[in-house]
Amino acid sequence: MARALYVLIIGLLVALAALPAASAEWSGNADIETASVNINFSERLIVEVTNEGAAPIDVLSVTVTINWDGMPTLYEVFEGTATLAPEESRQFVSPPTRIPNVDVRDYTCFAGVTARGPDGVAVEHRFPSSIAAQDFTFSVAGIPEELLVPAIYTALIMGVTASLFRWKRSPRWPFVEAMPRWTDQVSRRT
Repeated sequence: MARALYVLIIGLLVALAALPAASAEWSGNADIETASVNINFSERLIVEVTNEGAAPIDVLSVTVTINWDGMPTLYEVFEGTATLAPEESRQFVSPPTRIPNVDVRDYTCFAGVTARGPDGVAVEHRFPSSIAAQDFTFSVAGIPEELLVPAIYTALIMGVTASLFRWKRSPRWPFVEAMPRWTDQVSRRT
């Protein structure tokens, strides 16, 4: 009888060990909303975290890791506690972060979200993405800055020159006239 009891206990232990552990780990998604960053600028990284589970989760930290030319760099986006209800989304915004001087192209990155699910255990999930690094440029009415800025400088200098020539022909020119200090001053030019 004792032997049958030992076999039953060992059999139950083996059966329980073979069953998958019931996990109350949080389920969700994170998207990096910042599609591109400007090289050598201070940029804010935006990550939207969505709770896709049936229970609320506590987001403890959100990070973005960007692989700049083989050198992974971690950027802190959020550190603290934020509770997300089921099917709720929230955007987390980093403080302004200086982007390094890298080549203009797409880089692989991932958002790391550490959250505490219904079981109370903090678990980090990583969500892969990509981010584009680009040079800062601007355009006005479709004219790129490479043409616009020199054209503005040229127009400004031409406008000042034209106004000086116009004022010189007016009877009120010059505005300030050089007068001798003494009325009996003799000119030194001969």
